Amino acid sequence: MDIEEKAGQICLQAGINPPSQFIADGKKRRFSAKGKDSNPEVEYRLYNDGIPSGYIRDYSQDLYIPFSVDTEKKFSPEEINDFRKRREEDEKADKLEEDAKHKAAAKKASEIWVK
Repeated sequence: MDIEEKAGQICLQAGINPPSQFIADGKKRRFSAKGKDSNPEVEYRLYNDGIPSGYIRDYSQDLYIPFSVDTEKKFSPEEINDFRKRREEDEKADKLEEDAKHKAAAKKASEIWVK
């Protein structure tokens, strides 16, 4: 089973209608399980490098499910540490991006209120 199949299986087990396709590129992605594209309530991130892993987060159910796919390959402690560091770097980059979006939105709102 690959990481995309596992994500679909996890969604179905959690009562989430999965998208037609998952993308395992390590980026945070969102979709609507209720068909409302304007308000996607489900977030996921899938990694397919080294240790196939990811998470599904459904904000409407306050649900967070991390998971991975078992592989036959045995990883060294150094490889596992490298994978973990990459994941942490991705999370930090996401936080910085989110903070920048919030600052831009706050600036725009302030400019609107000043008028």
